[in-house]
Amino acid sequence: MIVELGVTILTSSVISAGISSLVSWKMKNKELIVTLKLEEKNMWINNINQGIKEYNNHLIDYSSSLMKYSLNEMDKNEIASKLIQCNNSKNSLIYFILQCEYAVNLRSEAVELLNEITNKVNQQRELAVKGNREKIDYQHLHKGMDEFEQDIGNLNFKFTEKLGEMVRVEKIIMTNEIIEGKKQSSI
Repeated sequence: MIVELGVTILTSSVISAGISSLVSWKMKNKELIVTLKLEEKNMWINNINQGIKEYNNHLIDYSSSLMKYSLNEMDKNEIASKLIQCNNSKNSLIYFILQCEYAVNLRSEAVELLNEITNKVNQQRELAVKGNREKIDYQHLHKGMDEFEQDIGNLNFKFTEKLGEMVRVEKIIMTNEIIEGKKQSSI
């Protein structure tokens, strides 16, 4: 009888220790996955941050160069080079935005805003080309370029807000899904 009691106690202790170690292992595994994914996301956030800085710098440079071009103070090759730099930085930024895994609806909204900025820049370029070819009134040209720059600035602010929201929501959704075990990463 004492032997049976000792075996029962020993068996329940072994089972309890096994369950406890399994739970502990699963929790540590989830913690490791969250830590690794957060480090990966932090690198992604840094890339987004650097991408937006480069894009804004190229966008400002191109936009101000359009005014010079419209007044024949810059040739076609220079303005084309500035446009290529602006487009390259935009494409890099889109590349980083599309790496968003969880906040997909916000990713789409960010890309839409970026496309709206591009449309405004294209309209601004059309005005600059018109100023270059047709020699339209300087006051009209200056006013039009100023309006486009304000529109682009407002859209850029909305775009930056959307990126910030996307980054914040991305981390929250990712962490929750890993903790709940809905989406295990392939780390």
